[in-house]
Order: sequence, then structure tokens, then C-alpha cells
Amino acid sequence: MTRRLAIGTVVIGASGFIALSYELLWYRLASFAASSTLAAFPLLLGSYLVGIALGSLGAERIVAAGRDTLRATSFALFAGAVIGALVGVLFGELLVIGVGYYASLLVFVFGALSLGFLFPLLGQWAVPADENVGAGVSYLYASNIVGSVLGTIVTGFVLLDHLTLAEMTALLSTLGALLFLVVSLAGDAPRRGRSIALTAVLIAASWLVVPTMYDGIWGKLFYWEAAPSRPAFAEVYEGRAGVVVVTEDGRALSGGVYEGTFAIDLVHDKNGLLRAFAGPMIHPDPKRVLVIGVATGSWATVLANAPGVEELVLVEIEHLWPRVIGDRDPQRGLFDDDRITWVFDDARRWLSANPDEKFDLIVMNST
Repeated sequence: MTRRLAIGTVVIGASGFIALSYELLWYRLASFAASSTLAAFPLLLGSYLVGIALGSLGAERIVAAGRDTLRATSFALFAGAVIGALVGVLFGELLVIGVGYYASLLVFVFGALSLGFLFPLLGQWAVPADENVGAGVSYLYASNIVGSVLGTIVTGFVLLDHLTLAEMTALLSTLGALLFLVVSLAGDAPRRGRSIALTAVLIAASWLVVPTMYDGIWGKLFYWEAAPSRPAFAEVYEGRAGVVVVTEDGRALSGGVYEGTFAIDLVHDKNGLLRAFAGPMIHPDPKRVLVIGVATGSWATVLANAPGVEELVLVEIEHLWPRVIGDRDPQRGLFDDDRITWVFDDARRWLSANPDEKFDLIVMNST
């Protein structure tokens, strides 16, 4: 393997990691703004793929014009690091100023554009046009696939449980800046000093400026259709399964969808709590109860205190809710009661995997 091919293989693999990680982040933004409607995914994916295709078309024209593919690659990497950091902010701002949801999705086309340049340009630069060209291209493809898979798994299942959207964006921008430096250093020596300086500036901006730009992003995405007053959320919790936010008056939302309140009050019932109290009336002696969809825990708390209940199984798909419930009274009792079993899984999958489970009462209050 030549030096060029080795550099190209590493860069294209890392860029695959960045590309798929950004896709996950951008889907989270598009889905939250659309209140988790099913159309959000195909619309985001379509926008993303259009951007990749346009970038590939641009790369073909650069190559056909005989331009320096290495310089074009380094420029695409630098532009991608900058644009990738701005996409989420621009999406929120476009919604707020009234552009509309569908038109605002075009920002994701713009975000994916620079990513589409990379594979064709790196292939042109790194793979020699000889009898081994097929093997060379296969190395790039294999590396890109591995990087893309790792981006999906590592970001989707690990990093998003530890980093916020703003922190993940800063991390991906930093990785893009480092790839820009790697490609730049493979070129002309006189440009290396400037490349190092640009990389340092971009990394510093990623961690000092990006988190500030994303401050209040979830409020913008939720209240974008509201009047000019768009309050920020009192609490924001982010995890691999999604985003849970809490308003000042105690309303909780997951993925932009209303999930309930933390109030347990039949006199001032804000949450249709009467339905939870009606549950035990359906069965004369409900000893074993299954709750599908726990969220704020208000319904589960009512059922846990119902007369005669000996065991309560709570099935919840969102791992963030225990953090959200925290020390709130009386919901925190759901974690201290030996009669209660928490199951974090998709309810349909859990029920299919446990066909022998029997309950006197099943209560479902999911979105």
C-alpha cells in the first residue's frame, strides 16, 4: 500500500464516522421539530442523500477540470467542519423566522454537500491508475464502510449517552479539523504552517463557540410555530434514545411530544390522571400490574399505591426518565419500592420475549 493510499484509507474511514454521526444528530433535530412524526426520517434521509449526490457531482467536475484534488479535498474537509457545526443552529433559526419545516430541511442538503466531495476526490488522489486500481478503491470502500458503521454504533449507542448535541457537534467539528490537517500536511510544505494555524483556530472555536450557539436549541425547535415569545426549557436531558425536556410549569416532553406532568392531583388534574385512578376499578383485586410507558411516573405512582397491588412491572423504552424523575416527590418512590420492577425495552419486544408473563391489569399510557 502506498503512502497516499494509506492516508486516503484513514481519512475516508474517519470521514465515514463523521458523516453517519452527523446524520444521527441531524435526524434528532428534524424529528424533535416535527414532534417525532414518521415523516421526519425519510425527509431527513432524502435531504442528506441529495447533499451527498450533489457533492459527488461537484467532485466529478473538479477532477474533469484538472484541478488539484488534494487541495480540493482539504478545502472540503475544512468547509465540512465549519458547516457541520452550523447546520443545527441554522435549522433552528430558519424555523424561528418562519421559513417553514420543509424549506428548512434544505440546510441538511447544504450540510451533507461537503461530505459528498470526499470519496471521489480522495479516490482520485490516493489510488494510482494502474493494474491495482480495483484493489485500491476496495480499500477505500472498506474503510468508509467500517467508519460509517462505527459512527452509527459508537455515536448512537455510546457517545450520545455521555455527550450533549452541542458537545457531539464540537467533537465532530474537531475530528473534521484534524482530518483537514492530515490532508494538508500531505501536500505542499509552504502551506503547512497556515494549515496548522487554521486547525488550531477551528478546534478552539469548536469548543468555545459551538456550545454557546446551541444554547436553547431545543426550545427553538419546539416553539418555532409559537408567538415571538419562545421560552427556554427549565431542564434538558439528552441520551442515546432521545431528548426529554421539562417546562417551567412541570410539563415533560420526549422527542417534542407531550408526555405528561409531575403533578398527582385530582382536584387540579392537568394530566387526565383520573384514568389512572380508574384502572383498579376494572379489576376487583389487581395484585400484579403491568404499566407500558412510564414517562413522568405519575400514573405508575397512582397504581403503586392502589389497594392490593403486590407487584408492578414498568416497561419504558426511554432510559432518561429515571434521571428526569430524580428526587421529585412522590414519583421517586418508584425506585425504592421492592414491589416495582423496571424494564427498559420496547414493550412489544418485551412482551414477545416473555409470553408466559400474566397480569391482572395492564395499563398503557404511551405516546
